[in-house]
Amino acid sequence: MRPPPTTRAAAVAAAVATALACALCAGGCGGAQHGQRLTDDRAAFTPTVKDPSQVVARVGTTPILASDVRAQIVAARAQGKTLSRREALEQLITFELLAQEALRRGMGRIKAVRAERKRAMAAQLALAWREQFTPEKIPMRLVRRAYLANLAAYRRPVGREVTHIVVIANRKTPKDKMLAAARFAKKLRAIAASGKLSREEFKQLPTLRAKQAKKLGLEVRVENLVTARRGTTVRPFADATFALRKPGDISKVVQTRFGFHIIYLVQEIPARDDPLARVEHEVRQKVFDQARRIEFEGWLAKLFGQYAAHVDEGALAAAMKRQKTASRSKAGVPSRGGRRSRPGQRSRRGQLGR
Repeated sequence: MRPPPTTRAAAVAAAVATALACALCAGGCGGAQHGQRLTDDRAAFTPTVKDPSQVVARVGTTPILASDVRAQIVAARAQGKTLSRREALEQLITFELLAQEALRRGMGRIKAVRAERKRAMAAQLALAWREQFTPEKIPMRLVRRAYLANLAAYRRPVGREVTHIVVIANRKTPKDKMLAAARFAKKLRAIAASGKLSREEFKQLPTLRAKQAKKLGLEVRVENLVTARRGTTVRPFADATFALRKPGDISKVVQTRFGFHIIYLVQEIPARDDPLARVEHEVRQKVFDQARRIEFEGWLAKLFGQYAAHVDEGALAAAMKRQKTASRSKAGVPSRGGRRSRPGQRSRRGQLGR
């Protein structure tokens, strides 16, 4: 059962008083050196307050801000929990009490704590870098490279988006199977022509005759693609596509070297001829994530050189070998050339030496 608010407040006040008493004792009990370390640690963990009106509580000299309370509520909500402002504040006070007591006990200088603090600083720096990197900061060389890599999207002739069903048949297909593929495609075309079909309904046509196709040994595929009048797909396919007048129209069976096709027109895609200067903003938006990753890796490479980071490959290989040997030994696996004995079984050499 949770205590009433007044009791919780009293408990928090008592805890604060205890922590302050311990902190006052630290100067006399731990010596001047410990006191100076405690002061330094507290200073490192105490935030600077620009607007005093935002301070809603203090634990010693450490302020708790209204923004901290809001962040605590948001974090709880992300975990499916609901906190009132009072509950969020009490959690922050409890956290600060424990943190200050940990500092008083010198835990801020424990190796694990220092390592965790270092990880937190690295994560915060990486986050700050990512938040400051905007599409406008993408170097022009990357923008130009992305534009040229996707030139077909910015400079293209009139195209048509289609969905087509193809019954696979090529030059290696036996004559009897070729005839079976043609007949099967015509049956699908007859079903498609029996009524107005949506794109999804058209795509489901092979499913209706899946058993028959399997019995005949035919492979049937449904594909989506965009084709121009020339240069994208084979000529019979492109001609049949551009002969369709409006979205929803379905072609007759078209034979190409790939098989027998039934084509469904989805939409016409207008021509486009946009120079980089006209679509630069669009390109920056599309490649933002990839460009940010590239630039972040470049920044890390600069830091690698700046801080003279290096890897001793020999030492790494030796350490991995030692670790592998230790793991094998712990698991009871014999070293190379050795022999593993069963529990209670003596080796032949041991028996001969008796």
